[in-house]
Amino acid sequence: MKTYNIAITGFHATCEPTAAQHIAHSLKTSSRFGNSKLIALNYDINCGGNFNPTSIDEVYVLPSPFDNEDRFYHALVNILKKAKIDILIPTMDFELSLFPQFKERLLKEGVDVMIVLPQQYYFHNKQKLYRFCESQKIPMPWTVEVINRYTIDYYSPYFIYPLLLKNSKGQEIFCCTLEEVYVFYRRLLREPASTIYLQNTIGGEFYSACLLFGKSSEILGKIIVKRILVAPNGETWGVLTVTAPPLQAVLDNLLFKLGITYEGPLEIKFKRIIGTDIFYITDLKTQFPTWVHLATKAGQNLVETYLKFILGESVEKLAPYQPGMMLIKSAYDQVSPTNNLGKLIMKGEMTYDKKAA
Repeated sequence: MKTYNIAITGFHATCEPTAAQHIAHSLKTSSRFGNSKLIALNYDINCGGNFNPTSIDEVYVLPSPFDNEDRFYHALVNILKKAKIDILIPTMDFELSLFPQFKERLLKEGVDVMIVLPQQYYFHNKQKLYRFCESQKIPMPWTVEVINRYTIDYYSPYFIYPLLLKNSKGQEIFCCTLEEVYVFYRRLLREPASTIYLQNTIGGEFYSACLLFGKSSEILGKIIVKRILVAPNGETWGVLTVTAPPLQAVLDNLLFKLGITYEGPLEIKFKRIIGTDIFYITDLKTQFPTWVHLATKAGQNLVETYLKFILGESVEKLAPYQPGMMLIKSAYDQVSPTNNLGKLIMKGEMTYDKKAA
């Protein structure tokens, strides 16, 4: 059976939530891809994910795509050829609009890109999702994209506090005054390649569903979790697998009304009004969630199934997942020789000696 060299972007340890670490864990425990070489592609030399030999075999540093896209593409192709990469898995939010334009060219280079269809990316914009939900009478809190400070000025007379300021990277900040909105908006502006939104707060319980679609939009796998632990910046740090039958019906209705041909992963976030079966949709992303390895532990290796699908291998609908499985994230320290950092600074690449590690 062929083994693959698989590259994963956004391999951060704690600095920004992506699914990269969880995708790597799911591949390491996969019966099909467990012997594959995992290669980290990062944009930051100092990123903690570069120094984790238990998860990755090689590291390469990419230039910023925002300075010059042609330079970025040629640097990417050089890395792909040098590392003999077969599959590229982008995990960062901005890459969903970046890599589709390269997909056909990379395929000619012999690299499969695990990226969703361009039309599926439309509802990543929370304001567009809100307008759609409003037209279809699907519960969703008021949401607007913050283009600049004047957006805040325009809508400020209608604010209902506490107000939620959030970005496309998963960070959320509660604002209780207009001054706090301005202050935290300026703070979120420091994050590169991040879209900022204002959203009304809905009191209740957080739920998230991850679905995996096949070629004909059939559902190959589906798992629902309830958020049980949240970090101060709004990131999810603990989830629990649940069945939630009322949410199953809400999901079916939402997918029917969306009417989009989906292929690949889809994460939908909800808030449930306590004591009711009313669910408000808050986010929709065509990516694996940052807790996707929990699905593997609960009996559905969604990452393995999607890779097999991308490679044209036979895939079947996964068995039901196990409820009552819990995931708690933790920050950890990385200890690494300084010559590893030196290799990244001087060469932009590093290969781990597993025997030494």
